[in-house]
Amino acid sequence: KVMSVVVARVAAQAPQMELPAAEQRGTWLLVPARNGLGERVAAALDRAGARVIYDIAAANGELAGIVNLSGIDAGDDQAPAAGLATVEQCCLLIADLLRTVTERSWKESPRLFLVTRGARAVSPGECHSFAQAALWGLGRSVMIEHPALRGTLIDLDPAGGTGLVSDD
Repeated sequence: KVMSVVVARVAAQAPQMELPAAEQRGTWLLVPARNGLGERVAAALDRAGARVIYDIAAANGELAGIVNLSGIDAGDDQAPAAGLATVEQCCLLIADLLRTVTERSWKESPRLFLVTRGARAVSPGECHSFAQAALWGLGRSVMIEHPALRGTLIDLDPAGGTGLVSDD
């Protein structure tokens, strides 16, 4: 049983989403965010030799992995009702994606990466994002209920930056 949790808070050197070369190739489903991070992840996967798709219907029976950035824009800076609606929408999107992925037959189950920003407090006195924490909790449940997806949670620094991939 493999579970991965990555909490990345290094400002000077951004954490990298590093996978074995064999896992980087193949077809990857990218669920982008509105903040531009999706383009950087797509470019990094493309440089690694992967084919990036944005619709699971284009997977053709093989999918190496899924990177879900959809919830990274959900924040506590919204009015409470709007923030709750955003989190609910993100959770429903992830649930729908999981239903679609688990109902299909795959040669090997794709690996799932759920990316949040500020979901976990790392330093003493640091306040985490309640909106992001809800997505993190959903990700923890997914890791337990769908171990074949080899779920990985990645929490980025709430101060900003796109430290998921390098610009190489």
